[in-house]
Amino acid sequence: MENLTITKNDQLSLNDLVELQAQGFSVLRSAHIGNLSPYNMSIAALGIPLLCVDHTITGIDTNYFPELTLSSNDTERVTRDGLVVCRAIVDAKNVTTAKQKQFVDELQLSSVRAAIPEANVFTNTEYLRKNESVVSEIVAIAVANFPEQFTRLALADGATRRDQNAARRISDVGVMQLNDNPRASETAVILPNLVDIMANFVIEALDSEQAIQYHLSGPDMVRYINNLVPDMQRFYVTLKSTASFRNLLPKQLSVEMIPSAEARFATTARRQPNLEGLLSVLQQTDQDLLMLAGKRKQFFTSTPKNKEDEQVFSATIKTQQSKVELEIAEVAQLVPELFVPAGSTGFVTQNDVLAEGGLFIAPINRELSMAELSKTFKRLVKLRERIRL
Repeated sequence: MENLTITKNDQLSLNDLVELQAQGFSVLRSAHIGNLSPYNMSIAALGIPLLCVDHTITGIDTNYFPELTLSSNDTERVTRDGLVVCRAIVDAKNVTTAKQKQFVDELQLSSVRAAIPEANVFTNTEYLRKNESVVSEIVAIAVANFPEQFTRLALADGATRRDQNAARRISDVGVMQLNDNPRASETAVILPNLVDIMANFVIEALDSEQAIQYHLSGPDMVRYINNLVPDMQRFYVTLKSTASFRNLLPKQLSVEMIPSAEARFATTARRQPNLEGLLSVLQQTDQDLLMLAGKRKQFFTSTPKNKEDEQVFSATIKTQQSKVELEIAEVAQLVPELFVPAGSTGFVTQNDVLAEGGLFIAPINRELSMAELSKTFKRLVKLRERIRL
């Protein structure tokens, strides 16, 4: 029976994914246009294709902030809020380096390409138009079977509007991403997430000719994709029974969803010594704490002690443990970009990488699985919080 399964997989490392890509499997990261965090830059620098969604709305995307150019110590407004990114024009008054009538996606991606020349980065619109015949058929099948999914219009002024009857308007105004000029100052229907993501999965299945593919998710998609799974499964079954390319699709398509935001252990070349120092101290801290735990176990499992000896020993061990933990907390202060949320002061983007000598990726960022990277980060956060208390 035909089926689509989407499963979270945090057991793979970036090195594993690069190897799978070399073996012919589809490995793809879908991000957004805007300010890329270190984990996205790590992925791009390792040669994994970076598809950047360009129909997000300025002023709303709180992970990528496309309406701004951000660095760890500076913020510059690029355009006004409330616009579809691929139709938003850069305000030349605020951005003196912008080209004449440059669009926001062009400006943001130019800095990514300059910071990471080896990156294979492209917009969602470019990706869909490259596969226009397949995507057009997917859209037609979606309109016939899932018309309620089409709910947004891109307006002539670059803003958007909700329209529950958007599917009916496609024959008149088209789908923005597939129109001859997606940037045109004309009303068009915006492709809904369900159809956009399905097009992605189908294109990758057709190109790779594999029944399994690996999709690198940020912090959001790995959560919201579960809400789409029932409709996506019905959609896939429909495609397998009606699409002209149905025989080229596997009966069982498996998408492994990789929570790649865990690969955060990267920074600029200038900040490399601080990150390396933190990871080195963390390794030593774990060894020291393990040694203290061994001493404690040996003491309390040996010959009976009196109450006073036990209290003195416990106090000594606690003091030594606090000293070890304080050291890691102090070193962690030198790597603030590892802990601050996107958009906050200290948040490192491609603009910092461009200004500070390139990108440094810690070896563990490539070698450890996403689960192990998550555990390492939580360990650091816990140590920092313990000291603050």
